[in-house]
Amino acid sequence: MIGQNYLNCFYDFTVSPAYFDFITYLEVAELHRIRHNFDKIRIIFVPGPNNGFRNDTLRTTESNQLMTRNVLLPACHLLKSCDSTIWLDQREAAQELLNNPASTFPRDYHLNEPVSDYLEGAIQCAFLRDETIAYLTAPQDKHKSAQAFIQSVCGDKKPLTVTLREAAHDSSERRKIDIVEWERFFKQLDLKLYQPIIVRDTANAFSNDNIFSGYPQAPVASIDVLFRTALYENSYINFFVNNGPYVCALYTKCNSIVFKYSNEDVYATSRKFLKASLGLAYGDQRPITEKRTIIAWEDDTAENIKEYFNFTVNQIESGIDLSEQHNINTGEQTLNTINIAINYVFTKLKRSVHEEDIKVLKRIQDMTDILSEEPTWNFNLQDTIIEHEGGILPTGSLEKIRALEEKLQLGLRL
Repeated sequence: MIGQNYLNCFYDFTVSPAYFDFITYLEVAELHRIRHNFDKIRIIFVPGPNNGFRNDTLRTTESNQLMTRNVLLPACHLLKSCDSTIWLDQREAAQELLNNPASTFPRDYHLNEPVSDYLEGAIQCAFLRDETIAYLTAPQDKHKSAQAFIQSVCGDKKPLTVTLREAAHDSSERRKIDIVEWERFFKQLDLKLYQPIIVRDTANAFSNDNIFSGYPQAPVASIDVLFRTALYENSYINFFVNNGPYVCALYTKCNSIVFKYSNEDVYATSRKFLKASLGLAYGDQRPITEKRTIIAWEDDTAENIKEYFNFTVNQIESGIDLSEQHNINTGEQTLNTINIAINYVFTKLKRSVHEEDIKVLKRIQDMTDILSEEPTWNFNLQDTIIEHEGGILPTGSLEKIRALEEKLQLGLRL
């Protein structure tokens, strides 16, 4: 619209996947919009080299197309600030939208040097800048549809969703819902008060295999990401194992519990990966997310499910403010967060230096001042920057950072 200030957000399939990671990208883009005072977001999908997608052996072209149609394109409507999407069939068509670097996201994106920004490092840095997470929400018409569905299957009962993980590309039993244990838990529930609702994988939305027979399923949620998100937002508690759809609950205001958060059978859920990408060690919660979002690192045994369920019910019914954010609770988590933030900022510093980088470096410096009392902690920000100049950082990065700090006067000591 005339007079509105647009942020052009490029999702380039050369470097970004057709998966639920796109919802994290939306969150990062929205945080960038707020930080830089743009009015609206425009999402631009740029084709990649492999039938329009990334060179990725995990998923077929058909799978990528299914995810794009069912998740990525509609998910843009989870952002109230997004009022337009553009699907390009030729990369070159993006060039005319790249005439203003200041209104381009990801930062320093170029067609011949595409960059991605769908990983959690950006969220960690937002936390260190004391930013508040920008919560996504389904459109109002989807809320009405979800509420009507809940009324039809629950009546006056409180809905409890259980989202299965049935991904065809990953056969790891450790990552799946333990059906036997959930059946045991359901039998212990007061079914006059609570109603379990099963959400299947997209490929199994209409399967007639008698899984959780006797409990209603929500096939529309399996194929409509906006209805899925509205269902989660309107349910009493949502249960997951660590999977893609969990992100629909993570960045919305709904009560959720995720089990089996780590799994050594798959690198993407291994403790090594969670430490490197999220800064999490066993038992940690994700900073910047609200306390209504709980990571249960344990397996989904009936006993564990019941324990976390009872805890969450008590929290909800007690009137505790669940919008309070999780924080960093241990020295180990602090160290992990610092490492993630440094890696993310250094990636950005390869091309340019911005105020947001200085703010993160200043927070890291403040955190390391406290950690310097630890006998095993030996870290100096200036030395680290100098050490990486000429390698992952361009020569002269320290001087550029100093020059911007001198202008901004944020208190960074270099």
